[in-house]
Amino acid sequence: MVLRRFRYPVLIVWLTLAMSEPLRAADDILTQARALATHKQRPKAVKLLDAYLAEHPTDSDAQFLRGLIQSWDGNYYSARKDLQAVWTAHPAYADPVLALVNVEMWSGDLPRAEQITGQFLAEHPESTAMLFARAKVLAKMKRKNDALEVLKVVLAREPHNGDALDLRRELRDLDRSWQSGSSYNIIKYGDHSTWQEESISLRRGLNAGSLILRFSQASRFGIHSTLSEVDWYPTLRPGTYMYLNAGYSPQGALYPTYRGAAEIFQNFGHGYEGFLGARRLQFTSSHINIFTGGGGRYYRNWFGLVRTYVVPDSHQGTSVSYQFLVRRYFHDSQRYASFTYGHGSTPFEVQNINQVGVLNSASYTGEVNWQLGERIYLNISAGTANQDRIERTGLRQYSFTSTFYYRF
Repeated sequence: MVLRRFRYPVLIVWLTLAMSEPLRAADDILTQARALATHKQRPKAVKLLDAYLAEHPTDSDAQFLRGLIQSWDGNYYSARKDLQAVWTAHPAYADPVLALVNVEMWSGDLPRAEQITGQFLAEHPESTAMLFARAKVLAKMKRKNDALEVLKVVLAREPHNGDALDLRRELRDLDRSWQSGSSYNIIKYGDHSTWQEESISLRRGLNAGSLILRFSQASRFGIHSTLSEVDWYPTLRPGTYMYLNAGYSPQGALYPTYRGAAEIFQNFGHGYEGFLGARRLQFTSSHINIFTGGGGRYYRNWFGLVRTYVVPDSHQGTSVSYQFLVRRYFHDSQRYASFTYGHGSTPFEVQNINQVGVLNSASYTGEVNWQLGERIYLNISAGTANQDRIERTGLRQYSFTSTFYYRF
């Protein structure tokens, strides 16, 4: 009787332990995989999940985690398969669908990303997170008005949603097609000389691309010069645009008498971008031709760039310089911090006589761009360089530039 009395409680305890054991094992696998992924060991995390899913192919949590990790590594084909499978098994589960939307955006398939958000919201219109994801997709598709309409719904539900407020502000800024700017640049040299430059600019957003008018004046060694320039960024087709520049200095002393530039940029998808261009600076008795090219990649909130400048010279031979840039975005495209390293005779864009005559240079520059208010933006950059010039070697320089922009 005693055994019979305890038979069912013992059976229940045994079943509970038997069922909880694999759950603890599964939790342990997921914990290990997450730890590996967050400690830059994503391939090991994927292998661990592969082995586990081979024995437990229906574990959606493990499959979701594997798809998420693969999306971070740019393995979009494999990520799609996992995330789509989890969505199919759990149609109301928003997280794998949001991850799938990111996969399509990162891989450049915006129409598919829009389709996914629309399909999910048709069944689950209460998902605010999916609404915001749809607004981001529409914004990237240049459908500003549609994105703003979706954001109205998001902010009606969550008035203090910081990400939605930032995106709405960024989209509204596009309506302000005029922007004025004022800049001040100073460079101190190791020989106690100083370069000072002030400039004002006016930017107009056009359907064909932004147009910028700029007037600059500089002084050094008691010499003063002015430069008038126009920049244009025409869009040739989706993913392809150009940079065109023309400038004129009547004095032709500190600036080239004539300056021209052309560059073409191409988006290759998956966050990659390449560019190729040329510059020509015409001084009173000589000219300089500069050829440039390189590439960059956007990865989440980061952007990295490698650029080279090639300057042919019949007397001293062709020189090749390199520039490396790393940028971190915060919240939107208007707030970021950058670090740039340049090496060679032309490690940065050559715009005036101040940057001519350099034989070799190592340059370091930090930059911060930030939005101070609804319409005011501030850009500050500071740097140092050690230069070997024709007239002397080991010339140290320190630079500082501040620029205010106002959109109206």
